Amino acid sequence: MRPRVDVSGEDVWGENSLEGPSSEAVLNIVDDKPYKNLVDVFDNLNLTHIQKEIIKLRFTYIVKEYKNRLKYLDVIYNIFRLFISLGGISVPALLSIQSNNTSQTLYWITWSISLGVSFIHTIFVVFKYEKKYFVLHSTLENLQSEGWHYTQLSGRYSGNPNPTHSNQFVLFVNTVESLKISQVKDEYRLKEVETKRHKPQSSTTNLPS
Repeated sequence: MRPRVDVSGEDVWGENSLEGPSSEAVLNIVDDKPYKNLVDVFDNLNLTHIQKEIIKLRFTYIVKEYKNRLKYLDVIYNIFRLFISLGGISVPALLSIQSNNTSQTLYWITWSISLGVSFIHTIFVVFKYEKKYFVLHSTLENLQSEGWHYTQLSGRYSGNPNPTHSNQFVLFVNTVESLKISQVKDEYRLKEVETKRHKPQSSTTNLPS
């Protein structure tokens, strides 16, 4: 039986009723010190046990998911951008020194760099690495900012006449889910735009009457 969560934030099944991964498992996943510190802050907030577990198992997991994705995306993005930039500079320079006495080696080096730049640029554009790079970084920064705003009861979480972590809990989790859904929509919107762009258009033929 899964735990029933009251909208008011009360743990109606008791403190040990939450099923699924434990908070210790989340701490093992979050290996960077800033996020361990943030999880420690959540532990000391005036929240019910189930509210703390929801924050750890959902918010911390999402943040770590984005960080893992960006580890690989940052490497791909920076390597591709560097190769395209250096290749774009090298090819005109190599072409300018070519003459009738130019060796075949220099010719094939120039040709290979030019082909490599075109190939890498095509992959870069098709898979939308640049847009994904900025979307994921923006979402991650927004999530981190929301986490710290919530723990400090600042920003949008300070508007209540008597703001507490308990009465701002629903607003926080709704904001986290909204940021996650917005990022997913942006990512799939990129795929839909790319699919429509490469979809062959059907031509209609008007038959004579």
